[in-house]
Amino acid sequence: MRWLDSGPNSRIDMKENHKDVLLINPCWGYPINREGKRFNRLWPPISLANAAGLLEREGFKVSILDGNLERLNSIEIAKSALNFDKVFVTSSPLDRWQCPSLDIEPVLEIFHELKNDKKYLIGAHGTLLPEKMLNLTESCAVVIGEPEKAILELCKEDDLSGIDGICYKEDGKVVRTKDRDLLNLDELPMPAYHLLQNKRYFYELLGNNFTLFESSRGCPFECIFCLKVMYGKGVRFKSIDKLRDEVRYAVQKSGVRNGYFIDLEWSLNRDRAEGICDFLIRDRYNLKWCCQTRADTVDKELLKKMKRAGCHLIHFGVETGSEKVLERLNKRISLSKVEEAVRSAGEAGIKTACFFLFGFPGETDKDRKKTVEFAKNLNCDYASFHTVTPYYGTRLFNEVANGSSISKDEEAFFIDNSLLGDGAMDLNKITHDAFCQFYLRPSYIFKKMMQLKPGTLISGLRLLKGYLRSYR
Repeated sequence: MRWLDSGPNSRIDMKENHKDVLLINPCWGYPINREGKRFNRLWPPISLANAAGLLEREGFKVSILDGNLERLNSIEIAKSALNFDKVFVTSSPLDRWQCPSLDIEPVLEIFHELKNDKKYLIGAHGTLLPEKMLNLTESCAVVIGEPEKAILELCKEDDLSGIDGICYKEDGKVVRTKDRDLLNLDELPMPAYHLLQNKRYFYELLGNNFTLFESSRGCPFECIFCLKVMYGKGVRFKSIDKLRDEVRYAVQKSGVRNGYFIDLEWSLNRDRAEGICDFLIRDRYNLKWCCQTRADTVDKELLKKMKRAGCHLIHFGVETGSEKVLERLNKRISLSKVEEAVRSAGEAGIKTACFFLFGFPGETDKDRKKTVEFAKNLNCDYASFHTVTPYYGTRLFNEVANGSSISKDEEAFFIDNSLLGDGAMDLNKITHDAFCQFYLRPSYIFKKMMQLKPGTLISGLRLLKGYLRSYR
């Protein structure tokens, strides 16, 4: 770990009575979480870097311990936390707000081992079921929703009753304060990139010297499976000037060469997307980047501009190859739009990664076969297949729960996959077979070789290898 001596958010008038704060990202399964079979990449916990920036601005000494990057177990993490006054543990850093881990044992183990008097939980699990996580972790307080300002206030104030958006116990009784107002993203300082080991983070489809950029929070669409509890209602945008400053600092001061704009829908606002591209083109950053967006919010002209700005890869959430299932998901998009977007991106020289899910209510074997065939015919560079998770608080959770024997008293963060479709074993096999069918087909291998894209082929096979490792 590294102590902050100076940085972009530092104040000269450091106060002697300010306490030392540790922000912890637990260690998850790598490269795949066995529970849920989800990729668990070594990406920076940018939400902790946001919080660290706020703390630094107020004169606190702060450090980030990324147990995920360091591959530290709960005992090692707890030992490293001994000399800190206040410790915050996240159950889901920003890249996992939408799809938090199905395995909370690493989090619970850390709290079990921590000897610190002041320990707090942040993340999606505590936001979904704060009282349950308060009891499981025996933490001083659980932060509900986006964590940055709550962390700062918990470090400044001893009176918990005056802090919005937390859950704690007083005289043995659970107290939940009023919901916190959503923050203005421009009020966040520069993320504490200097506390992150940027050279060691990587995305196998881009490279190392990697970080995350956040230019907005939220999504206006209402897909039944999407968990948006950490983002709040609506969409909030960070100003382009502020985003430009963050990109400049990350590239020029922190040596970042690859980045991912972690917005749920990057090109939701067309003018804004062009504005971001404009400064990336004008400033000539040596930055290769990717983003996630909807297929119906890009077009040929925008894609060409994105390519000029350094866009190397686009993530599209396709979900299914069945129009019937797609309509039920309330995505409000057609498969023809997906085909058009993937084709146009390829023509612009941008690679595409498409994501598919199995196990939606009412989905049949015929629908799943359509999904695999659609993925194979889509001509995307990468495809990822997973079993859908009905997270607590989503419409999908309510649908599945109402059709099961689950008691309302059994508060669960998600509904087990065994209640989906034909059962967990069948869905796991379908997912396993889909990966193999996509990446091991001769036409895919031959096409990438003929296109002189051996790097794409190797990355795709690396994805397949990582997924298959979870079955060992």
